[in-house]
Amino acid sequence: MILPPTPLSDVDDTLDHIFLKVDTLCEESRFSELDAALAAIDVETLDTVILVGVLSATFPAKAHLPSRPALFERIRARLTQTDPTRVGGLLEGLN
Repeated sequence: MILPPTPLSDVDDTLDHIFLKVDTLCEESRFSELDAALAAIDVETLDTVILVGVLSATFPAKAHLPSRPALFERIRARLTQTDPTRVGGLLEGLN
């Protein structure tokens, strides 16, 4: 699980948690665990900033994460519904 076990009150704290967890899993070559966590993310319940943060944090390891392209598409679909004018800019370079 790369998301905090309980919601954090601050988005920055949540992003810090995500980046730290992703970095740790990558440094330890625990890509299958990270990939399973990506597959389990419910994009309907998370804030746009958190979703983009997950894509940013996992971008360097994308070659090791077969579930990431599907997550990217789920996030794109969600943002297309919720923020259609910004979806291109938000996801640029994160595929």
